[in-house]
Amino acid sequence: MDIKYLNTYVEDMKKEGKRVAAYGDLESLGGTVLVTDFTGGYFALDDYEAKKSVVWTKAEIEDFNKAQGLNDVQVEAIINQSFTTPHKKAGGWD
Repeated sequence: MDIKYLNTYVEDMKKEGKRVAAYGDLESLGGTVLVTDFTGGYFALDDYEAKKSVVWTKAEIEDFNKAQGLNDVQVEAIINQSFTTPHKKAGGWD
């Protein structure tokens, strides 16, 4: 996902009742990614104009997550469910 659309994406997800958390693992992911409630997988955060992956520091990731109203436990839960499929939704499994 292009970083210029980050705020729009976060606002759209809020309208759907979903939270967005940032996560960074340079060894396996190569940069910063976004994980979303009730959504499998992740979006790599890229700067399309600069043609490179976005790599936030741990402090930048924590600041983003706090700005979303998320604490460490909530972030961990969003990350864990996003990397686990299938996801259980009301009425059954995907």
